[in-house]
Amino acid sequence: MMLDLHVHRKRFGAAAGVGSAGRPGRQGGAGGEGSAGRAGGVAQGRPPPVLADIRLQLAPGERLALVGASGCGKSTLLRILAGLDDQFEGRVLLNGVPQHGPSRAVGVVFQEPRLFPWLTVLENVMFDLTPTWGNGRGSGARRPGSIPATTDPRVDDRMHRAITLLEEVGLADLRDALPRQLSGGQAQRVALARALYTQPQLLLLDEPFSALDAFTRMKLQDLVAALARQHATALVLVTHDVEEAVLLADRVLVMGAAPGRVLRQVPVPLRAPRHRGSAAVADLRAELLRTLEAAMAPAHAHSA
Repeated sequence: MMLDLHVHRKRFGAAAGVGSAGRPGRQGGAGGEGSAGRAGGVAQGRPPPVLADIRLQLAPGERLALVGASGCGKSTLLRILAGLDDQFEGRVLLNGVPQHGPSRAVGVVFQEPRLFPWLTVLENVMFDLTPTWGNGRGSGARRPGSIPATTDPRVDDRMHRAITLLEEVGLADLRDALPRQLSGGQAQRVALARALYTQPQLLLLDEPFSALDAFTRMKLQDLVAALARQHATALVLVTHDVEEAVLLADRVLVMGAAPGRVLRQVPVPLRAPRHRGSAAVADLRAELLRTLEAAMAPAHAHSA
């Protein structure tokens, strides 16, 4: 398997935890019990786990969607996969190698584009290059992250890759534009190109279309499906849109809350491209909705 994740337990605000791949977390000891809890003698007073006993494996090029009610830990799980959260007990392996922090082999697209406002579209896509560019051009200062004048063929090759990505997302004509000149859909296309720039093996998408209008969302769903096939990139998608999960994923994991855990795995045995109006998509969408309703029923009954 390309990706192998096991989250034994993840808490918020707890002084407990073993970091990824068995490393002690910053807030806990190697034994998995927080030092603050031991010192205070009130281990039972710790908050309940946000995630518990989650196993996730992904083959190269496979596409996985996570669905579930708000607060079930979908985005937290994605942050763990991205290397942005190591306060958990468990491990993340990529091609058998333990992951400790962000990796160029993992691209991330967030709910908001998160573009640098002072950089052009092309410079935002190529931001990965900035550590090798120094702090200025000659004796004059330049904007952080801007592309320097250079004859280095490596920079030319990478710029060509960035321009190709902009062509693939339909923004080649806007390479010199600033983020403030873009629509919401265009800005998210730039974020998608930037995530693919490092040629990642795994692409993580955290509800990337939730703030867009319906028509733009459909166009970007089709674009993501096409790019994933073209680049042979594995996907993990967090979404509240059940139809989006059916359209983009090979498997859908339905998560429950308190603690966040996987309740059911639903395969999506449909060939690409998938059509929104097809009976097969409608049937799987209905099945997922029934599963989600069943998962949420105990929580609703408890709150009533």
